[in-house]
Amino acid sequence: MDCKEITSPQKLVSLFREENETGLNRVFKCFFNLFFEDFRRLAHKYCINKFYTRYIEDELAKDAFNDGLMSFYFKLKQEGFEEKGALIKTAFFSFCIFKLKGLTKALGRRLIKETVVSPIVSFENPDIVTDEQKDIWDDEQLLFTEEEIFLTALKELGERGANLITWKKVHKLKNEEIALKMGIKPDTVPNEVYKSFTKLKGIVDRLKAPIR
Repeated sequence: MDCKEITSPQKLVSLFREENETGLNRVFKCFFNLFFEDFRRLAHKYCINKFYTRYIEDELAKDAFNDGLMSFYFKLKQEGFEEKGALIKTAFFSFCIFKLKGLTKALGRRLIKETVVSPIVSFENPDIVTDEQKDIWDDEQLLFTEEEIFLTALKELGERGANLITWKKVHKLKNEEIALKMGIKPDTVPNEVYKSFTKLKGIVDRLKAPIR
């Protein structure tokens, strides 16, 4: 099939409603061939200021694109194309962007939950963790809900510290992977993450003080 066919709303709805798995797979491939690169660039611009999405922009773009395509498919198959004067690409991207926003928001929430609720790092040698350090893990003051304060604190912490925390707790990278990115030794990663976490806690406490 000619991929340009999917840019016609009437033709696309017809293709979506056909009970033909092979044909449908071709349609999906056409969406990828025609639109993915443009959406990938759009996703990169959307994610560029969100440090916790750094280095996974392509993965997020693919997930959002695929999820958006399936939602777009089911809607058009059931309801047809009702957006008068709208382009297929524009309408389709609205579904993809909605999915992308959901994915990035979930990552942000996960970062906050992982950082403020559970220990930031498991030390390979528990003997190096002092009682004072252990108390930090149980500090109930970290269980805050002010998302803006937390994200502001991470920004103030700086790119290096924010990356360390994000890579360890959200992306679940191994010490060796983090060390390679940071240019440090793997056995120093736990302490580096701990120091960033401690500094982050201090910033959060300071930012929260005026509103208590």
